[in-house]
Amino acid sequence: MSGLIPSFPVADINRAVEFYQQVLGFELVRITGKDDVTRAFLRAGALRIILRSVAGESTVDYRHVNFEDRIMLHIPIEDVRGLHKRIKGTVPMVRDLEPRLFGLFEFTIEDMDGILLTFSELKS
Repeated sequence: MSGLIPSFPVADINRAVEFYQQVLGFELVRITGKDDVTRAFLRAGALRIILRSVAGESTVDYRHVNFEDRIMLHIPIEDVRGLHKRIKGTVPMVRDLEPRLFGLFEFTIEDMDGILLTFSELKS
């Protein structure tokens, strides 16, 4: 195996792409559509994700699901303090920046569909 590319359903593909680009600095690689589902392929450094629109009458909202039952991405980065400073106040902060287990500093935010994104860096 050489990697993993998560794919998530989102309620509003355009709004989700805008969030991942403008707030988190992802680059839009391409958007494709097949049947009634649109997929957006994004990247940030070596990280790749796919956002896909929900089909038909389906809805997506993880915000009301128990915290431990949600989709959660753990994303190691090099400047967790810098990212935290840049986006604090612009996105829902689920867990503020703090020292955690295993020698990490990390914080967790929530995207508009309730997907949890935890950014971490080894303590220095």
